[in-house]
This record gives sequence, structure tokens and C-alpha cells, in this order.
Amino acid sequence: MGLIFQSIKDKFSGVSKDDRLKVQGISLGENIDTFETQLQSRGWVKDSDIPKSMNLVAKVYNGKFNGKKADLIIYYNLVLRNIQFVAISYERTSKDEATRQNQENLDKVMDTYGMNSQQFPIGSVFEMKHGRIVCKVESDDNGKYAAVIVYTNNPNNDRYVERGYSEF
Repeated sequence: MGLIFQSIKDKFSGVSKDDRLKVQGISLGENIDTFETQLQSRGWVKDSDIPKSMNLVAKVYNGKFNGKKADLIIYYNLVLRNIQFVAISYERTSKDEATRQNQENLDKVMDTYGMNSQQFPIGSVFEMKHGRIVCKVESDDNGKYAAVIVYTNNPNNDRYVERGYSEF
């Protein structure tokens, strides 16, 4: 995406690339190629690509987040190559441990951004002018649980909160 197009897009959304949420210090305003390069330089290892729909795909990375083993899933638009949202899923464990980890995540986001969350069916949502952070616990078919943090950009965050990322 060219610099002129990016600056028009930023002006339209009212949010510059520098104001976007960051994951591991990397702006969600980056395109997928730049985001991946920076992620790999921070020690994340690519695991797989996940086709989701005609224009939205995902890439999975393995690494550590807040000192714990985690998968980082980047959902992006295949055509525009812009990031829609990033989900970090900690290693699967017991419900009690996942709930404890989720509370740690909530506390860390509250401390970092100085705000409280709102409760939605999809989890605890932190609303910001430039995006949202969602903290929640998910379970799989094997009875294992994981704390999950999802970072979304504007304007993608409205769609995420309404539908949840599993529907993309």
C-alpha cells in the first residue's frame, strides 16, 4: 500500500498508523508483510496459514507472550494486506488456570491503559478510540481451556464485537 493511500486511509478513519494498538510493540497499522518481519525478529516462529474466506485469511505463529507459551494468530485482508485483528491464545490448560491467566491479562490491560472493561458475551472488552482489546477464556472439544487476548483496529472492531473472530 502506497504512502499516499495509507495517509488518505488514516485521515478517513481519524487514526494514524502511530495511534494504532500495538502487539509486541508492533503497530496493527502495519501491513501483513511488515508485521510478520517484525514479529519474527522478536522470536516468533511461523506455524501455518489458515484460509478463512475469500478475502480474509490468518497466519499462526508460536512463541511467548508475557513470558508464557502462546499462539499468535494474525487475521488480515488478502487483497488489501491490512491487519484486521490479532488473537493471542495461551497454551491449553485447566479451566481454573485459564481463568487465572485471563484475570492476569485483564489486570495488565487495566494497568497499561488505565481503564476498566465492559462485559459482552464474547468477553471483557476494553474500548479505545483506535481499537479494542478483548480478554476471554475459550474451551476446545477436549475440555481444555485457554486465556485469549484479541486486539482489533478501527473500523474492524465493531464487526468483531458483534460476531466474534471465529465467524470470519
